[in-house]
Amino acid sequence: MAITYKNSSIVKSSSTAKGPGYPNDEYLSQINEWKRNRALIQGPSYTKDYDSVPSSDNLLLPFNPTMTQEQYDFYKAEAEVPGVSSEFVKMIIGGLLRKQPLLEIDGAPEGAKQWILDDVGSDKSNLISFLSTALWEELQTSRAFIQIDYPTIDLESLSPEDRKQVKPYPLLHHAENIVNWSTATDMKGQVKLDSLITRYFVLEYDPNSPYHPKYIDTVQVHKLNEEGLYVIDTFIRNTADTPTFIDGGVDYSFDQLTDDWVLRSTNENLFQNGVRMNYIPFFPLNGSIDTVDPLMTAIVNREIALYNKISRRNHLLYLSATYTPVVKSDSLTDSEKTDLVKQGLGTWLFVNKDDTVETLQTPTNALSDMEAAIKGGYDELTRIGVKMLSLEPNNSDQSGVALSLRNASQNAALASLNAKISESMKKIIKHLINWRYDIKITEADIRFNLSSDFNATPRGSDWMRLITEWYQGGLIPRSTFLEVAKNNDAIPTDYDDTKGNDEISQDERIISPREQYQQELNVIQGDTTTEE
Repeated sequence: MAITYKNSSIVKSSSTAKGPGYPNDEYLSQINEWKRNRALIQGPSYTKDYDSVPSSDNLLLPFNPTMTQEQYDFYKAEAEVPGVSSEFVKMIIGGLLRKQPLLEIDGAPEGAKQWILDDVGSDKSNLISFLSTALWEELQTSRAFIQIDYPTIDLESLSPEDRKQVKPYPLLHHAENIVNWSTATDMKGQVKLDSLITRYFVLEYDPNSPYHPKYIDTVQVHKLNEEGLYVIDTFIRNTADTPTFIDGGVDYSFDQLTDDWVLRSTNENLFQNGVRMNYIPFFPLNGSIDTVDPLMTAIVNREIALYNKISRRNHLLYLSATYTPVVKSDSLTDSEKTDLVKQGLGTWLFVNKDDTVETLQTPTNALSDMEAAIKGGYDELTRIGVKMLSLEPNNSDQSGVALSLRNASQNAALASLNAKISESMKKIIKHLINWRYDIKITEADIRFNLSSDFNATPRGSDWMRLITEWYQGGLIPRSTFLEVAKNNDAIPTDYDDTKGNDEISQDERIISPREQYQQELNVIQGDTTTEE
């Protein structure tokens, strides 16, 4: 049983106990899948850098366990990553964010909507920029958590104008950094986070070495205490280890069984508008606190198989492009043999003059079989929803990589993801606005839709004509007409109807329908008077 000593004491564990940084079983069952998905989706350079040693248990490009590191590095140099998953994810994110999300907030102060859309990030980045990063993580792992944080600053020391500039902001946490969590049911019967543990390598500068910071293995335990109030315990581990890097990023492969954690601090001064927080401000982007199977796993697994086939084909091509000369001689010295080897390609065999060697054929027959296997791999990807460039010679579109959705199940999965993220963003936006403006709006006061492309509303010019006739005939309200028009890209998603009506009323070239009706009525009445 672990015993915690506060005030910078050490958490000591027995041989069977686990420290605060030890991941739970659900995390350990998913970590390899997250890493494999990330390795393919991040791109070819990340994929090759991920495969570091031939003995890895999560290797993407296995070949022969007896290979030396030099031999394996040479084989990796021949390898060719198709890059289908990476391009597919980029296409999905571009499709979901090709236009601004729909956002409407009832009861919020003036400027709240513009703040959320234009500079919600801690670096004043806009909402689309933040969602692009969040979706990139979500599609790789289906485990993106967003934390609402607030600057650590003394508001009383600021002027009223400067105080208005201080606002909460969302932070994205990657799947590998949420190592443990638990839930509890409140008095209303709702399941919510009871605790959540993050683990990071945090940079700290040493006064003796101000130019090169060191990495501190840090754990933060976000929890609700006995009174239901939010508390953060921060632990560190004194170690000289430096994390490994993959393609310039930290590889979060933590040392699991460690018990030398030091409790650095306990933060209980966590207030929201002067009141102690009673919830943990972490929200899963897909709405699920527990892990779910990543959306891209099926495609990634097939691309890994295709990656292996293409790399073996390249290896066979290399072998078939070399020749093996056979020298029959007993008179060559070692130095003469070396000079002879330097003049040709391939592998040299020196045999006695009375010995014979059969002709060493290149593996050309195996190449045709491998090409058929590669084509089958591309066909598998096509069947599950990724359509690539057609390989027919008469295809006119041969530039770049053309990818498109062609599978109903993929469309359904993306529509479901769109709905889940939209609901989660309602909660996040609610807390951001309530925290900044000290108000009490609810999720019912917010309408947010990540992408209207996946709405079940009718599309096309014919449908728009019909909807317009319904609106003009008074069968549907103006709000419904505008929503359908936005979903069909007839007007921008950020169109403000109030401002639009003001501009129309001030435009002298536009005659309002009422004025048109009045003019027509005057003409009719004038004709009637003339006849009389």
